[in-house]
Amino acid sequence: MARTKKTATASRSTGAPAPHRKLALAGGGTYAAQASAPLAPYVPAFLTSQTPNHIALGNISAVGMLSNELNVPGDGYCFQCRDGGDIVTCIECPRGLCMMCLDSPSDELLLHKFICPMCHRQKELDRKKLEGAKFVVCKYKGFIGRTDGKDIDLSMGLSTRSVSAKASCESVLLLVYSLHNLPLETTPVPVLMHYLQSLFPKNYMTVNIVFNLNTEEGQNTVNASNTALEMGLTTGDLRSVRRIFTIVISHTSPDTGDMHYAPNNEAADTAATVMQMLMPEKLLKAFRGGGRDSSRNILAFLTCGSMFSLNESVRELNRWFTKSKAFYALLGFEAAKLQPESTTFFLAAVMRHFYFHGQNNFIGVCLTATAGLGSHSGIFYLRGDGKVPRRYIWTHPVTAPFGGRVTGMCTFCGGVLSAAPPPKLKSKSRHRQDLRAKIVKVHCIYCPEIRTFTQPSNFSFTEYEESGGVWGYIDLVL
Repeated sequence: MARTKKTATASRSTGAPAPHRKLALAGGGTYAAQASAPLAPYVPAFLTSQTPNHIALGNISAVGMLSNELNVPGDGYCFQCRDGGDIVTCIECPRGLCMMCLDSPSDELLLHKFICPMCHRQKELDRKKLEGAKFVVCKYKGFIGRTDGKDIDLSMGLSTRSVSAKASCESVLLLVYSLHNLPLETTPVPVLMHYLQSLFPKNYMTVNIVFNLNTEEGQNTVNASNTALEMGLTTGDLRSVRRIFTIVISHTSPDTGDMHYAPNNEAADTAATVMQMLMPEKLLKAFRGGGRDSSRNILAFLTCGSMFSLNESVRELNRWFTKSKAFYALLGFEAAKLQPESTTFFLAAVMRHFYFHGQNNFIGVCLTATAGLGSHSGIFYLRGDGKVPRRYIWTHPVTAPFGGRVTGMCTFCGGVLSAAPPPKLKSKSRHRQDLRAKIVKVHCIYCPEIRTFTQPSNFSFTEYEESGGVWGYIDLVL
């Protein structure tokens, strides 16, 4: 994460090597969570009432508020007026109508099952197909079996947003594990905290656990922090949490892909081993229990790319992740010297589309919506359902053909920044068509030199375009 230019900001190197030291259990090993996180000085009850005495409040901090009343499956916005408020949800889909559009139904009427306009429409179409010429339109009453003789008036028309993705109000926990002395202000976390609060203003929680796994005392401290979190999720005031977004922030060793578990490049071990200590099975069990569905959780790593570009590192992490059964997907970034702030808009898009809109196929829209990320870093994507890990790579027919890198100077004449597309590509539409060409020719603007690149056999293009290029992918065989 070291900057390559001189600035007034602090140095943030995450690509420095660290000695590989086996991370062992307490009593014979190395493990310590210290320092305070830059969160608001609010301590929820799950910390004050259940935290073991030897945890300093600086090791684990939290901010947020939760409301179990908002944990109702379905859309948080009215299908017709797109306002919020009290929404009556359809029995067959996530859509619903607000009390005002339902003409303030009585408590007795609310006991009846409700069907939304879209599902009513589909039933009408099915009935029309079945009855043919005998079909007579049945007016929309909303509540099945209502006997007051009233219909629901939709004459005001539907909002232009009526077909937009649903908005979930169910609670989200943003859980951050950050290495000691790694400043969170240089990461997406502060932005994600505010974004989470704006999406779920009365039903969110952020917890930060700062770790320095270097002593037995430190291991006990992290274990106690995790115990407080686990008790909060199972018996405490985090029981109403329905979804969890976990972010792990650390450094990695460039040659081995090991994850640093101590600051100042003091020690590192395989990511799988460190994760076993950071997120023990008892905590992962809480992720899967209490009415929570693990397919609604995501785990993301903000580390340098060697952790996801070396097959052995990926292989071990894949085994741990699959065994955990606590997440829908794992995300990682492959830049050799990751600038964490470059991932901010991508992770915010994940929060919006996966957690707020409930879209399991979030990866495509997030790739398209985050201008500039692709030219900085590829993305590692692993599903928890056993599917093959995938590496997304940004490509451009001139600067990054098939995800490769074009040299900064011509190998023939030495001209600097000489790469250019073929002269025939004059129109924008022709250039867009060439984004997915299987053979790419890069010309030198100073001399007749032409470099030819051919699409690798294991490389495929996607439909997702971003920053003048297009995302491709490679399915990994581990």
